[in-house]
Amino acid sequence: MRAAAPSSGASEPWRPRDTVLVTGATGGVGANVARWLARAGAPHLLLVSRSGADAPGAAELVAELEELGARVTVAACDVTDRDRVGELLDSIPPEHPLDAVIHAAGTSVPATIADLTVEQMQATLLPKLAGAQNLHELTAGMELSAFVLFSSMASVTGSSGQGDYAAANAYLDGLAELRRAGGLTATSIAWGLWGGGGSGAFVGERLRRLGAREMSPELATGGLQEALDRDETSLVLVDVDWERYTATYTFARSRPLIEDLPEVQQAVAKLGGGSAEQENEDDLSAELTRLPESDRRRAVLELVRSRAALALGHDTPDSLNVRQPFRELGFDSLMAVELRNKLQAATGVALATTIVFDYPSCVELSDYIASQFAGAEPGEGDVEAELESLELALSSLVDGQRARVIERLQALAGRLAQGDGENRPGAALAEQLQTATDEEIFGLIDRELGSA
Repeated sequence: MRAAAPSSGASEPWRPRDTVLVTGATGGVGANVARWLARAGAPHLLLVSRSGADAPGAAELVAELEELGARVTVAACDVTDRDRVGELLDSIPPEHPLDAVIHAAGTSVPATIADLTVEQMQATLLPKLAGAQNLHELTAGMELSAFVLFSSMASVTGSSGQGDYAAANAYLDGLAELRRAGGLTATSIAWGLWGGGGSGAFVGERLRRLGAREMSPELATGGLQEALDRDETSLVLVDVDWERYTATYTFARSRPLIEDLPEVQQAVAKLGGGSAEQENEDDLSAELTRLPESDRRRAVLELVRSRAALALGHDTPDSLNVRQPFRELGFDSLMAVELRNKLQAATGVALATTIVFDYPSCVELSDYIASQFAGAEPGEGDVEAELESLELALSSLVDGQRARVIERLQALAGRLAQGDGENRPGAALAEQLQTATDEEIFGLIDRELGSA
């Protein structure tokens, strides 16, 4: 549900009083948080990262923060090392005791769960988990005004290619609840997309496609300020294009997590009505309607194959196997929604958001779309239309498939030729196929069906 707006009688805003420790401080997000803290009047900033003062841009950041009035210490520290974290905390000057912790350190290397290695998981999990746990335990006896954990919306909604990252951030959300239960301050924020260099290229591009908009650092830190003013424990802070996000997130099934939000209900109603994001493509509806059925089926199949290749990032559609399931081709829900939207815009045919699940290959999907023009059931059509589909499928054969396909074509030709004497239809073709070489077979297909 949407977080309630603060009441008019809210307590005084949170302000940093003494030392604020920021992990991941020399990265894009950490540096913007440090600027916000300096503007808020933090007397001393302890900026922590693996590289410390050797990090690119660290010297310029320190000069900028000092100009804003903060005293700045930059420390190189691996926060997964409990002893080093202890030494770091002991080094804080007594005149500026630790007042707040902001744990913004983290990294993510995209990988599907099937491809994850132990080493990749450790690289993602340890900075988040071990770093947070060390800071939690070693500051448990201190009077902190804030203990902020930078989580991600992946911990709430999931994110393809970020299974380990989602788990790491879900741990932070749980740690915030644990601290609150023990009477300690804690705020975990599941962030969306930061602008100003705050999100990695993979994460940023994926979130943009999903429907998340970039938040300016000023907008994001303003949300952080409000969360601390309200003493929140766990929040999602994200700027969302709800129509795009809803189309993708509800692609395979309903999502109770978001379905009560008014913007989502409006988007679902719009999607249910068959509307979609319109691409700047020619409307082929009138042209497809005029075509004979066999030509229409071929044209739609070529359209589906080209748009599927585009969604997958292929330079050309030539290598795409039109009978291979979309999932095996590498489609995810984002690509499926993009393909649906492009096909709907190009053909004018209203397509369900689950269309790629309902018709899970280029051939099946194109048969369905073509049938909407002809008024026939998917899969109906004359032999010529089926041969058109076969031709496209043969054009994407790889060497390892050729022998098996040739054997089946020879057997098929033989069956077609049986029972009608020497002049029976197909007899000449069958005889040629029985004795042809591989090169002659494919040349014959080109002559009989037309070059692909």
